Amino acid sequence: MLGIAVLMAVSGCTQVVAPPPHKAKPVPNYKPAPVDVKKILGDLPTLDPCSLIEPADFGGGKIIGSGSWDECPLTLPTGTGQVTVTVGAIDKVEAFAAVSTPEEKDGFTTSVYSSPMAPCGRLLHLGDGTALSVHVLRPGEGSGTAVCPQIATGFDKMLQRLRKNPKVVKHSTFAPGSMAALDPCAVVPPAAVAAFPTRKSWPAKHTCEWSDPAQSTARVIFGLTSPSLHTPFPMITVAGRQTEKFDIPSGNDSTCILSTNGRPAGRTDGQVESASLALTLRGTRDTAATCAQAVLMAEQIWPVVPPA
Repeated sequence: MLGIAVLMAVSGCTQVVAPPPHKAKPVPNYKPAPVDVKKILGDLPTLDPCSLIEPADFGGGKIIGSGSWDECPLTLPTGTGQVTVTVGAIDKVEAFAAVSTPEEKDGFTTSVYSSPMAPCGRLLHLGDGTALSVHVLRPGEGSGTAVCPQIATGFDKMLQRLRKNPKVVKHSTFAPGSMAALDPCAVVPPAAVAAFPTRKSWPAKHTCEWSDPAQSTARVIFGLTSPSLHTPFPMITVAGRQTEKFDIPSGNDSTCILSTNGRPAGRTDGQVESASLALTLRGTRDTAATCAQAVLMAEQIWPVVPPA
């Protein structure tokens, strides 16, 4: 009886006291570790942007020949035709129009941005003030907004692939003397762009642009093209090189683009290296005068371009 009494006494003094609700600590939300995007992408000048995606990510489509080492374009069908979407262009975040507040998802920092030519674009932030974009390159026969759902889906699948298997990222190997190994900002003679004092470079170092206070621009791109591409534009000879010329009037402005081919690009699709100069003069509607100035510039630029 004494043992039972003692047990009852002890039991009577034992009670569990729950902390007041306002003292309870909330369970922290789980956040995946941040993904080091720059480390995954590696050397930007040699990055193969087509390795980041598969056409199936966007519900179909086809990767097409690129005019740039920096971007991977693919065509997507719409109800009224097709549009071209491009993946891989890297620039400073502020260079993209109407960027939304960055969001954290699965360790990535992303944003949405939009402009008339790039509706519902997506940005993958690299953590250093730059971002990789996925956007409509040109509307083509269809509406750019028609593929907004496909862009969103394809972008998310690209992120999943980069997180689960970073080794999918591939890099190009450039032969000695390749145009792709040259930075146009470094090799274009300063005298050729003396009229454009402000220079802008891109992280991948295949494009350089010079501008003046009136926002006239001269942009040089070292990229890719198909050697069998036939266009209605005239061929001229500039600095001893066959050069394609086409002009684009635009309101009170005008643009002239000159392109010349180089050596084989070492790709299975048979593309060749190419150099292009796009000169846009604000307030000048005379495309002939714009092209005449572009030719004078190309006569100084083409000699530094590796021969075919």
